[in-house]
Amino acid sequence: MFKQLMLILSCLFLISCEKSIFFNSDKIFFDDELISMIQQSNDKSEVQYDELPENTKTYINTDLPDEIFLSEVKANGLGYELTYAKSGYENNEFQKIYFNLTGKKLKSSKEKKYSDCIKLIFPITFNMPDYTDITVTDNSEQGWFNLKNWYLNHPDTKFEWDLQYPVEIIHNDTELISVNDFEEMIELKKNCN
Repeated sequence: MFKQLMLILSCLFLISCEKSIFFNSDKIFFDDELISMIQQSNDKSEVQYDELPENTKTYINTDLPDEIFLSEVKANGLGYELTYAKSGYENNEFQKIYFNLTGKKLKSSKEKKYSDCIKLIFPITFNMPDYTDITVTDNSEQGWFNLKNWYLNHPDTKFEWDLQYPVEIIHNDTELISVNDFEEMIELKKNCN
């Protein structure tokens, strides 16, 4: 009887260890606090691509080789915030990605779980914080040059701009829609497949 009890207890112990090994490895840890600190930092400075950590450059070259980067900013003592325009036909909006000081990409619990269903049709006009307008006529590096240049010339400006409405979009890869304002755009994004 004692041997059977010991065998059962041993099996239970091994099963619980196995579960903790496998289930704990499935946990995803997010970096929302560090991302928020980087976003809110008042001690940011523009850096050049060459000044980024090797891990960050490797990530960019491997995962984002065709993207057009508009800014690389370092929040001193915290990490990096990179802003880019997605190229191609996937999504013509700006994206931000974050890295810690060693260059590891930070994960946010707020990252989209689905691909964006909104594709902006060029030309796109941006209303800038200084009340000027910048029009991007195509999705090439030259097309984004004026916008990137504006931010390089206004380093203290937070990344705040507005699309000039109406804009033409392709919704869910099928439907051409004219969007009249920000609220309509939000509603369309809520209805993404």
